[in-house]
Amino acid sequence: MLGVPEVPFHERYLGLPTVAGRNNKEMFKIIHERLDSHLQGWQNKLLSKAGKSVLIRAVAQVIPSFTMTVFMLPKGVCRTYQVKVAKYWWGKSGAKRGIHWAKWELLCQHKHEGGLGFRDISCFNQALLAKRVWRLILDANSLVSRILHIKYFWGQSWADVKLGPKPSYIWRSLLWRRDLICEGVRWRIGNGEMVKIRGDRWVPLPWNFKVITPRFLHEDTLVRQLMTQPGEWDTNFINSHFLPVDAERILSIPLVESGGSDVVVWHYCTNGQYTVKSGYWLGMEMKRKELGSGSVCGNGASNSRTIWSLCIPNKFKLLLWRACHAFLPCA
Repeated sequence: MLGVPEVPFHERYLGLPTVAGRNNKEMFKIIHERLDSHLQGWQNKLLSKAGKSVLIRAVAQVIPSFTMTVFMLPKGVCRTYQVKVAKYWWGKSGAKRGIHWAKWELLCQHKHEGGLGFRDISCFNQALLAKRVWRLILDANSLVSRILHIKYFWGQSWADVKLGPKPSYIWRSLLWRRDLICEGVRWRIGNGEMVKIRGDRWVPLPWNFKVITPRFLHEDTLVRQLMTQPGEWDTNFINSHFLPVDAERILSIPLVESGGSDVVVWHYCTNGQYTVKSGYWLGMEMKRKELGSGSVCGNGASNSRTIWSLCIPNKFKLLLWRACHAFLPCA
């Protein structure tokens, strides 16, 4: 009626697949093809480890970024991608295989923790998708947010919503590891009329942001009941009814006389806004906890901060880093 031509199927739009089927590895093979084309050109260049690290950070780890803002990459795709990058890093000129002196997990650790700061593709994928979720939480009236709420939400919050019947791959991607957002989100207290004392995350503690004082108030009691007036805590009540660790943290929360509404903030940024960088390092920490391991940096971690602060060329810093970790061949 409007004269708009109908296109039955778009294979790709802006480099992304318009339809995500079951064969996800085939769908994302273009990522590997682009990486392979770059690696083939780099193999014949006589580059130092410092030069290789620049190419990895500036090119190899940027290739899948746009795709990862929309889709969850399958584990196999991430694993194969990282294997190829690791082979290039440890390899010699002319595509000769080199000795892999350490696991890729070490190289992905922060430089101050003994690693090289390379990206863990899976954690970076998670952090990028969490950015999408954060925007949908803040802008609940956007068109995309309203469509998702109509199709998948049944009066539930982002923390409780389920996949639902016949979920799209994009919806699966958004809900994948949503515990990253749940781990870093808390309430910033204004007038205290939207936040429950028990159950809600509002106390700036370094673990789950909830009060740990044994239950003595009704489940639905609001934070407003802990104030004598807007902008002023009831100090006597808080000190007498809460554990010292809770009381100290609650009283440290700044209030303003005008009150204002309670707002959701990202705890790991001072301005309360989610960033991919903060989400990535939180995801890395969560991954270590899930695996039941601490830092994998070994003995070289203690000297790393000193090494990377030296005013010398990067190739010498990397040489010192390898020496501290005993990653140098010797007779």
